[in-house]
Amino acid sequence: MRAERSERPLLLLLVGLRRCPKMGADVPRAVSPALLTGLGVCVREVDFVGWYRQGRVAAAVLTQGLDLPDADAPSRIVERVTRILCERLPHGVAERLRVRVVRLVP
Repeated sequence: MRAERSERPLLLLLVGLRRCPKMGADVPRAVSPALLTGLGVCVREVDFVGWYRQGRVAAAVLTQGLDLPDADAPSRIVERVTRILCERLPHGVAERLRVRVVRLVP
């Protein structure tokens, strides 16, 4: 809806964990602050971070200008965010990290 209202494209950055038979897909409560803080480090001041699905998928809305970002932008974002979060999260969580970018075009 935001992309439609602003008539500008957005990138939605989604960060969660791959399902594990013993632990499920929920982000452990002890890890949530590090995940959200780390995600905040990865974005600009004009972007915003929060839960897409409470306790399961963190998200950032990456606002864009009038032009669409280049085709390689999502893969560069995924690579950078994954690297930064893996440095900040416990190894057992970092190895289950799942980062993806979805383009939202009005």
